[in-house]
Amino acid sequence: LSLMPEWTQGSDAAALAVAELLGGWNENNPRDRAEAESISGNAFGEWIGLMREASLRPGTPLNARDGIWRFVSRYEGWMHLGLNLSDGHLMRFRTGAVRVLTERDPRLDLAKEERAFGYVERNEHRSSRHLREGIAEGIALLGSHPEALTACSVGKAEMTAALTVRDILTDADWRVWSSLGELLALLAEGSPDAYLTCIENAMAVSPSPITQLFLEESSEPFGQSHISGLLWSLETLAWVDALFVRVVTILGELAIRDP
Repeated sequence: LSLMPEWTQGSDAAALAVAELLGGWNENNPRDRAEAESISGNAFGEWIGLMREASLRPGTPLNARDGIWRFVSRYEGWMHLGLNLSDGHLMRFRTGAVRVLTERDPRLDLAKEERAFGYVERNEHRSSRHLREGIAEGIALLGSHPEALTACSVGKAEMTAALTVRDILTDADWRVWSSLGELLALLAEGSPDAYLTCIENAMAVSPSPITQLFLEESSEPFGQSHISGLLWSLETLAWVDALFVRVVTILGELAIRDP
């Protein structure tokens, strides 16, 4: 990290920083294009043109194949390009992240016994998994490595991560929790305190969406597990000494609710 790579020094570094914030997207997906346009603050055609040029530079971590874009080496890109991100970028990112990550898996609207093999018409307005994963990773980076965003206000990165996690999970029903799945571990990494508070609040209401996750579990072959993402996220946080007792308390409450 002591040397600035060539791909970080062009005039389009600010546009490339937005790609780092997004992490990945499908340019053939209308929802992905709309979110990229909203967060970048530029027309998608203009912005993606800069991305195509950047992807041709030697050593660039931006890869594209069949319309699927991915920013590899997220940590390296974050540390080199973070200085190009502003408070405005983070505000737009928070709004877009909430829109994308509160989308529900349409299969969850089917009856429990129909979900494994039920057919759901493709919804062109749903974000791609590439964008969902990339944005969740972006939240984790905001909370874990705010020092890279030197052009942002002090504390803005951590606050954005915490508020985004809160906005996504506050009053979320069980379908949102289930749809997030393994992405919950990234939200937990972005803001552990906000994440655990959301779980505690969700268990305190009646009916509880956390309890409903257990009730939606199926013993059918190829049945979907709805609780595993939540458990993985808690396992991740349990490695932090300061959070261990709080996490174990939540796990104990989950054990009580497990039918």
